[in-house]
Amino acid sequence: MKINLFKITIASTCMCLVALTGCLKDANYNDGTTQAVRTSTTQNAVEISLTVTSNINFQFLSVNTSATDTTVNLIPVTLASASPAAQDIHVVLKLDANVLANYNAASGTSYVLPPTNIYTIINAGNVVTIPAGSNTGYLQMKFTPNNYLAGGLAFAYSIASADGSYNVSSNLSTGIVAIGIKNKYDGNYSLRIKTVGWGAYGISDNQTGDWPAGSDGRSIIGLVTSGATTNTFADAYRGDNLQPAFTTGNAGATAFGATTPQFTFDLATNNLVSVTNTTPDDGRGRFLLLNPSVTNSRYDPATKTIYAAYLMKQVGRADQLIYDTLKYIGPR
Repeated sequence: MKINLFKITIASTCMCLVALTGCLKDANYNDGTTQAVRTSTTQNAVEISLTVTSNINFQFLSVNTSATDTTVNLIPVTLASASPAAQDIHVVLKLDANVLANYNAASGTSYVLPPTNIYTIINAGNVVTIPAGSNTGYLQMKFTPNNYLAGGLAFAYSIASADGSYNVSSNLSTGIVAIGIKNKYDGNYSLRIKTVGWGAYGISDNQTGDWPAGSDGRSIIGLVTSGATTNTFADAYRGDNLQPAFTTGNAGATAFGATTPQFTFDLATNNLVSVTNTTPDDGRGRFLLLNPSVTNSRYDPATKTIYAAYLMKQVGRADQLIYDTLKYIGPR
């Protein structure tokens, strides 16, 4: 089987495992968490482009359980230019344990590099080619997902060199991809949302609205596996992973900047046990937590519906209350 996780489009959030002869989908780019094509004005610079939300360049790749060899576009390398490459550009990557160790130290995680006998890098010599006429090339990997069921495995790469006339990005020269099997909450959901408390700031107040679908007319909010019990948003309509909201009177769809919800569930009870913000603070002090006045935030397996009540706090403002009802549509 083969998965393309970085197809160059921005509206869709679907992700699928398909047969080698089937169509290829790019969930991570489509759900707004990757930046496989950049339109920066910086010329002649190459970079690893995994995320748009920060320079941490960490991506959690969630796949279906499978005992079959699967090929993925693991690491996208891009030419940071509005114009495509005039000729093939060759970029050499290296597996970098130091990058992973530094990430673990900074984030409190304990990822390790996968054993070399459970994957195969397809690119000879770890050379990624950005082809002429494109901005993006890929480091491809073949692996069997069932070998990663235990979790805790991540690939960390840095750019070792690039063709002579091209510079290596100073802040996007490394990237980490953690491998995980999709948890039971992963999928595409419809979203009905109500916000209360920020009417003075142009946010819809105490009025329920249905979030619009993505360009495929079906995908709305993807819940993307970020751990065995955790999921983050992927918004097909806006093409990002920020907290959705409506403007006054539900006149328009918007989102809260620097606010990326991560849900944590109890696998045994399906209760929603925490909601956190995974985007670094931009100075406003925004963070998320469960609404203590609502004690039944949960996933209902009978209807495949998530009921989530939580708060967004910001320095100098009253709480923004958020009420989400997410109803399962189908797999990403």
